[in-house]
Amino acid sequence: MGNTARSQKIVMRKIYGGKNWSKLWSILEQNGNIGIDYCINPILYPQICNQLNKIKDAHVADFGAGTNILAIQFLFGYEENIPALKMCRHLEKARENIIRFTGLEQSLNLVKEAKKYHRDLVFSDKINIRKTLLVEGNGSPFKNQSLDLAVSRNFIMHLSIDDLIFHFDDVARVLKSGGRYIFAVLNPDYELHKYQETHSKILKNGERYAFMHGNNGENGTFYHHYKTLEQYEKIFNNNFKIVSKKPCLPITNDFKKTHARYYWKNCPMSFVYELQKI
Repeated sequence: MGNTARSQKIVMRKIYGGKNWSKLWSILEQNGNIGIDYCINPILYPQICNQLNKIKDAHVADFGAGTNILAIQFLFGYEENIPALKMCRHLEKARENIIRFTGLEQSLNLVKEAKKYHRDLVFSDKINIRKTLLVEGNGSPFKNQSLDLAVSRNFIMHLSIDDLIFHFDDVARVLKSGGRYIFAVLNPDYELHKYQETHSKILKNGERYAFMHGNNGENGTFYHHYKTLEQYEKIFNNNFKIVSKKPCLPITNDFKKTHARYYWKNCPMSFVYELQKI
């Protein structure tokens, strides 16, 4: 590890809780996102790491990056306190292979928050985030075939079917030949189950519904567009081959009482897909 990376880790430890993972998580992840830390990331991060170990001088983009936490943790997090990073093989090699990691986010508030983290943690120029409207007709700010890897985490549920089709066409445009798109998406069965706990009706394919973010909705109202796995995969197959599809299950039983929905039988919270451009 170089001196710059080592100093960044020291700063991160001092500002964001030392070896206290709970304190670090409460700052760098939004409250209530235990499912991301202990279900999704342990599948998503190793897949990203494995792919980056095969690419030198990689250009990576995170679509719907939020506060850019995926990039921050993957590039500069310390393994002893981030469960998913413990599961990555040759993580330092993967980090060294990245020359640019750009997050795209359409919420100006989230972009501002991400940039605050970047300043506080003294990050290098290899990590960035840009405000971009991620809907139909607004192509991402990358040249054709300029990216080695695209990633996203719980982003594509926010897109309408038309926006989703446009998004995957655009990702195919900017990826190099054979490039990969690795992403996590909520399991539609999980969405249905969770929605039916508080509503009397069943979601229809393409239906837009409200989602309160945070333990008590303190982080605002977001919207999802419900889609079946069949609908998703039909769209994926327009430009990509499905390399793998992995269910995201809890790696610990610590949250069975507080977050029972992550343990629903035969109903994983999410799936992590790895697609290859065709």
